[in-house]
Formats: sequence, C-alpha cells, structure tokens
Amino acid sequence: MQIFPHQKQSAFAKGGWVKPLYLYAVSLVSLIVIIIGTVTVGNLLIRRYVFGLRSQWYQDPAMSCEHFLPSGAVGINGPKMIPRGADDPELAKLSAAERTKRYNECVTAQAKQMEMQEKFQFADTVSWSVAMILVGAPLYLFHWRMVRRREE
Repeated sequence: MQIFPHQKQSAFAKGGWVKPLYLYAVSLVSLIVIIIGTVTVGNLLIRRYVFGLRSQWYQDPAMSCEHFLPSGAVGINGPKMIPRGADDPELAKLSAAERTKRYNECVTAQAKQMEMQEKFQFADTVSWSVAMILVGAPLYLFHWRMVRRREE
C-alpha cells in the first residue's frame, strides 16, 4: 500500500530481493558441489596413484577362511578363535589335506572378491564425483551469469 501515489515503490517492497537471493544461493550451493566433487576425485587419485593406497582398508583374505584349517593348525587369529568343525559336520569329516586345499581355494576366492570390490568402489567414487562436477558446473555458470547480468 502506497501512502504517496507519486512515489515509486522500492525494489525491496516489490519483492525484488527474492530473485537475487535465489541466484546467489543456487550459485553458492552449486559451487560447493563442484568443490566437493573436485576434492573427492583429487583425493582418490592422489591416494591411488601417488601413495599406492587402496580405497578401503586392506583386509587379509585368509581371515574369513580359517574355518577350513585343520583342527591342530593355528590360524591368523590364534588358536581356538574359531571352533573348527563345530559348525559343519561335513567339514569335520574332511582330512587335513582336503581342509588345507579348501582353505587355499577359499583364500584365492576371497582375494578375487576383495579386488573386484575395491575396483567397484574406486569406479563408484570417481563416477559420483565426476557427476557432481558435471551437474554443478552448468548450474553454477548459468546462475552466476544471471547474477552478473542483473548487476549490470
């Protein structure tokens, strides 16, 4: 409501502050998304190719196969950590040589699974980070250009 009809309404009174606020907010959020994506890709590449680290903490594949060891053998976790043969009656009937063979097969399978999981995790992290950059960059550029045009 205007008290004096000959005066112009201010931009604030017309709601002219909403559009610039929106443009600045979207620009800020999209810039943060770009930064997070870039830092994540950089961190992953530095850890992998500079330091030679995996994307996850290394686990020994033999740890999940100790139940195949012969009952007299000492596993990675020490003696009597896993009740050998208690869970599976068929496993208890196997000879020591057969149990050692199954143990070695299990370790090989676990190592392959862990390698595949590590590759998947690396690819998943890189793809998410690149997607963040690819979505954030156009949003930022579009909205920041709108801010610049509005200021001119």
